[in-house]
Amino acid sequence: MNLLLKRVALLAASVLIANATLAQANPPPAPQAALTAEQLAKVRAVLSKYKPDALTTDDAKALKRGLRDAGFQPGPALDAAIASSGFSIHRLDALDPRPAGSAPAR
Repeated sequence: MNLLLKRVALLAASVLIANATLAQANPPPAPQAALTAEQLAKVRAVLSKYKPDALTTDDAKALKRGLRDAGFQPGPALDAAIASSGFSIHRLDALDPRPAGSAPAR
């Protein structure tokens, strides 16, 4: 019986170590800070080329490419800037879905 308890304890310790290692290898993404005035101006410059109520699939792809080329990555702060400019994040994602693993629109 004593040997069985030692094996169970060893197995439990191994599981705890494995979980701790995985947690360190895959930390949660850091919260994204709000965009600066300069960044907001860049977002608005990209968006100014499009009409929110007349977006096509090609427009959505080009708009997202323009934001990536300007150095932006998908996230809550960028979504808020886009939404505040009159564009629907959900419509953009419907026209040009985000890659698997990307932050979904909130």
